[in-house]
Amino acid sequence: MFLSNMFHLASSIFIYMYYTVGRDILFSTLFQKYLYKIKRLALVSLQHPDRVKQTIAEHKNILAAMKTGDVEQIHAITMCHMEAPQDINLQNL
Repeated sequence: MFLSNMFHLASSIFIYMYYTVGRDILFSTLFQKYLYKIKRLALVSLQHPDRVKQTIAEHKNILAAMKTGDVEQIHAITMCHMEAPQDINLQNL
């Protein structure tokens, strides 16, 4: 699973675990380590030329798909949006 996809998955898991398991210190520490890596990936990718504009366009496309209610389109656009930072950063290796 791509690291950028993990952010959305980890967020959902964290919220679920927070409210069902309670404030588990080990879980919170592990989540914070991954969150740091995910934020770093986002910050690095947003420094690339035109990435902020692309991100805004991607968010607008996701919103437009949500308004139509086409779940498959929403999923496809969202997956492309979440994978973009990794693709951008891999190009610079």
